[in-house]
Amino acid sequence: MLSKNYDFYIKFIILFFISIIVYIVVFNVEGFDLFIVLILSIIFVTYGLWGFIRYYFVRNWISLDAIIIKFKEEYKINKITVDYSERDYFPVVEYKYKQGGVDCISSRVCLNEKDMLFSEYDLRGNKNKNKPWELWGVGKTINIHVNPNKNCEAVVIKKMSRRTMYFNIRVIVLGMFLFVFWLYFY
Repeated sequence: MLSKNYDFYIKFIILFFISIIVYIVVFNVEGFDLFIVLILSIIFVTYGLWGFIRYYFVRNWISLDAIIIKFKEEYKINKITVDYSERDYFPVVEYKYKQGGVDCISSRVCLNEKDMLFSEYDLRGNKNKNKPWELWGVGKTINIHVNPNKNCEAVVIKKMSRRTMYFNIRVIVLGMFLFVFWLYFY
């Protein structure tokens, strides 16, 4: 149900907009600008809601124990301003487990890549401690959550981060704002 590859959807949306633009140019339709605002509002609200719906499905996944076979911590530099940047840490992990008589190996930590980023400093400027993967290591056991419909689809952390939650809320609010704008000028 949940796929890592969203290329099909992106291509579909691009083709949809190209076909609308061709239709507008060929048939010289008036009111196109309001139509685009309506379509964008629907896309933004749908995208933001989908961010929440994905996590709703994960709540029914089965909890299992898995053994870590590879683990390391990496970071990427997050440039805040021209003069200031900080590191966002994340785990690179591979774990194995058995579900439904099938041996599976996975490296997926979260549904959304941004949910596993752990900033170097908290909001108060203090150095962050207690990373969720602080006790992980090769050969150790961790609790994972497995999709009951696809045995080899699993995540370690099934909770949505605040970063993702706030992003989805902002996208929904933007879509609602565009819809109100469309209603006002329609």
